[in-house]
Amino acid sequence: MQPGPGFIIKCPHCGGLCVDNTWASGNTFGGATLWTDGCLTDCMMPPISRPFIKCYRGGCLMTFWIDTAKMVERVEDPPWSSKDCEHLSGKRRIQAELWLELSRGLQYNGIDDCHQAIREGVAGRKKEKWCWLRTFTWYESTNAFRTISEFSFPVGTKCDLQERHLENLTELALLIDGSSEANRLELIEIHRQRGDFSSANTLLDFEWSKEAMSFVEYLGKLVANEDMILRRVPKQTSDGKTLAPEN
Repeated sequence: MQPGPGFIIKCPHCGGLCVDNTWASGNTFGGATLWTDGCLTDCMMPPISRPFIKCYRGGCLMTFWIDTAKMVERVEDPPWSSKDCEHLSGKRRIQAELWLELSRGLQYNGIDDCHQAIREGVAGRKKEKWCWLRTFTWYESTNAFRTISEFSFPVGTKCDLQERHLENLTELALLIDGSSEANRLELIEIHRQRGDFSSANTLLDFEWSKEAMSFVEYLGKLVANEDMILRRVPKQTSDGKTLAPEN
């Protein structure tokens, strides 16, 4: 996984400077894990891009959409420590030292910041932005499952959802156009995770492509057992047989 350029951007609320990290590339080496929400994870893959930033300059504490904020500087090789600045000179050194200073104040409070961004309406009036923000919030709400190495929850596990998580899933489902196969798969997973198995079953009855069938069959098993938690998708052998998934 290779870090990409960093950006120093201006908060539209207070004018303070913030930093945004990016990743240039990542490799899976064929060992990536596919999850029922469609995410692929691997130790060499970059994290999912967060579309907003929370500003901590001067006690601002407001969120804003990264792509619409004013860029002040582009830092090609963001430094990790003061040692990385020692060999630099001129403008590059000034940029690097500023980056380090701003990075020290960089904070991210995970799911709480996501819901703050939703409340503050940082996605504006564009449906695509709201879909991105709510999808990112969904992933943040369930990411803890991806860190469990011994995944031993039996099929049929239910859970009580926080009100804000349930509301986000409900609003996200309304934003997704179910006319494409990929979107229908996403909707099935959203309905399953929020416990709406009737809506999930309705979508499972669609005609599916050959490529999607193993995934659909696995989702169907989870829906039939009224399972609500994020799952690893079982892998297939070279002859097309499905390996038994972890519980």
